[in-house]
Amino acid sequence: MLLGKYRPTINADGTENWKIPGPDSYNTLAKNDGNMYFDLGSDYDVAMTKYKLSYQEMFDYLNVPALDDAASVGKAIKFSHNPELPAYKGSFTELEWKYLQDKYDYLYLREEGGFWYGEK
Repeated sequence: MLLGKYRPTINADGTENWKIPGPDSYNTLAKNDGNMYFDLGSDYDVAMTKYKLSYQEMFDYLNVPALDDAASVGKAIKFSHNPELPAYKGSFTELEWKYLQDKYDYLYLREEGGFWYGEK
């Protein structure tokens, strides 16, 4: 399963288009590599508003089951962006890594080929 940061497309005028994932976005990288990934796309904000959910609730209700599905059957876990970097403090990327460490005993990240693999 590929996890990581959602990154926007950069328009010709330099503005960010958050409706279209950029080439360095985790979901674009996952599609290109044929990896399993979780993505609500533009429905993320709709679901959050409609059900009046906090970011933590969104994580608990949506990300956690996807992480459980992958980790419980031994799927390889890799990140497109290093979740331990200070820039990702408090992000879902960091929360996903901490959850996997706490629940599934992942110990460290191994960088290889521009990805960070969760290792036990």
